Amino acid sequence: MNPRVSDVLRTRSEVREGRIVGVVKVENVHNQGAVEADPEWVFSRTCVLDDELSLLTFLKRKLTRDDHVSNILLVGDMGSGKSHLLLLAYHMFNHLGVRL
Repeated sequence: MNPRVSDVLRTRSEVREGRIVGVVKVENVHNQGAVEADPEWVFSRTCVLDDELSLLTFLKRKLTRDDHVSNILLVGDMGSGKSHLLLLAYHMFNHLGVRL
């Protein structure tokens, strides 16, 4: 007998109830009540893998002036996580006290 998804994964209530936030809007980071403004919401929905760690490392090098590249360009298809990564970095610096 094949296992069901529920045998392997625990789904969040917003998935079961159809309340998924489909688009992350960075401009909402300062709007009280917006999910983007909630660091716990961002942290609980982020899995930091190699690509994310590479971006955060690059941001650190850029912000501490160890890398003299003048711009940071995130490229990816819609839904690939660019805005989510920017929110992650913002909340890490502002709410976790991450130091460069």
